Parts: sequence; structure tokens; C-alpha cells
Amino acid sequence: MATKKSRAVPAPGKKYSAKPPAKLLSAVSDMALPDRSRLDALYELGAQSAFTRDTFDTVAAVLRDRGESLEVRNQALSTLQAASFDPSSFAPFKRAYVEVLREMCTDPELDLRQRAFGILSREGDLETQAMLLTGLEFPSDALLPPEKALQLLSNDQHGGAYAVARKIAQDPPNDLARREALRVLAADAQSIELFERVLLDKSEPEQVRQLAASSLNQLAPQKLQACARQIAVDANESDDMKSLGLTALTHFGDARQLASDQGLHDMVDAAQAKALDGGSTLAGAATKFKKRYGG
Repeated sequence: MATKKSRAVPAPGKKYSAKPPAKLLSAVSDMALPDRSRLDALYELGAQSAFTRDTFDTVAAVLRDRGESLEVRNQALSTLQAASFDPSSFAPFKRAYVEVLREMCTDPELDLRQRAFGILSREGDLETQAMLLTGLEFPSDALLPPEKALQLLSNDQHGGAYAVARKIAQDPPNDLARREALRVLAADAQSIELFERVLLDKSEPEQVRQLAASSLNQLAPQKLQACARQIAVDANESDDMKSLGLTALTHFGDARQLASDQGLHDMVDAAQAKALDGGSTLAGAATKFKKRYGG
């Protein structure tokens, strides 16, 4: 079986004639033909407005056939997907299409599994969501890497995804999975304390702390202001994180409270002086803060 994972595209400059569907279907089914000829036929079928039962069955059979090259199978899926963009004409095949996609979710080829899961996830398919959650709960049964499963679950956030994402955020299989778990939790009100801890933890990567700040801004703006101030005045924080704290305060802080915060203004003055002496990433953030809150 071929392992090439690039998706098929029409040959450069190729112009398609309006070939009869029967001739195209014959080419699609003929494994003796070169892949390029069959790919062209599949592409043209997807571009035609008429999609019949014979067309669906033939293309679906190619997609299901694990003896086919991955490139041909990928194009078969693209052909079905293109046809599905016309809901009225594709309606008679919608249920069968979903069943084919669910079958692809357990295919040996990761590329096809990811595409099938992605399509079904965007459709809000409950069975697909259950499969993704099961894989996250029981990694030995997982059909996708955890970070990809979390990414897809974020398309339709719900309580089950939040519970699993919290577990992964606290005990992740890898850094990428943890970041995706935190992204899923960005709309979870029960994760406010988690984001506070992450944002204030100097051992966390700055990219993760920035994600936590963005999530807090959505979930609990007052909590963000408190954390941002603490970061901005902390002598042991990096200039980048102090800049993040000041920027958050400038754009999202309480104007009356910040205008009278002398300790914060003293820090901003020091940051501006440092910028004049040797340059600092805090300079721009400090200047914007002073312009808004005076002093």
C-alpha cells in the first residue's frame, strides 16, 4: 500500500471536457489505468453538478478499498466531499456518506482517519465526538493523536470535552496536547483557577502563559487584571511578560483603579527610563499605558 500522504490535485493546466459520467466511472474503476488518469476522472466527477447513485457507490468503493493508493483514496474522499457541498442534490446520499466517513475513522491510514474525523466533527456528529472522547480517556483505543482529537473537539465544546481536557492539561502526554487542552478550556468557566495558576507560574513557557491570559480575559476579566498587575510589577518577571501584563492592563483594565495605582505607575516610569538607557521591550507597552492612564 502506498504511504504517500499528499492530497491529489488536478494536473497543472489541465482542462476537463464534459465527459459522460459512465466513461468517467469506468476510468475510476479501472485499476489497470495509471493513477493520474484515475485521479483526473475522480476530480472531474466532483466538479460535475449531477451526482447519481452509481457515481456515489463507485467513488465510495474506491475510498473503502485499502488496496488502492492513498493518493487515489484521498481524491475519492475529496470527490465525495465536493459533491456534499450541494446539499439538495446530495441529500439522497447523505446518510450513506456519513457511514462511509465513520468507516474511514478506523482506517489504517492516519491521513484518511484525520480527514474523516474532521468532516464529521464539523458536522457535529455525536458518534464521532464519542469516539474522540473515548480515545482521550483510554489512549490505547485512540484513533488520533490526543492533540488532534482535542483540536477537533474544540469545534463543538461541551461538558465531556471539558472534563477530559482538564485531565490532559494537568497530566499531558506531550506539550502540544497540553496546549490544545488549554485551548479547549478557554470557554470553560470551571477552568478559571487553572488559568490563573498557569499565568502566574514562571516555569510555564511564555506561549502557554499568553494563552492563559487570553482565556482569562474571556472568562474572568477582573482576574486577568489582578494577575496582569502582579506580573507587571514583579522584578523577577521577564520584560516580555511584563509587557504582556501592561498591555492587558492598558486594553482591558479598570481605568479609575489603574489611574490611581501609584505603585504601578512607578514601575512604568522605571521601565521608560530603562528604555532610554539601553532599550527594552517594555518601552512600547509602558508608553501606551501612560498615554491612557496619564502621569
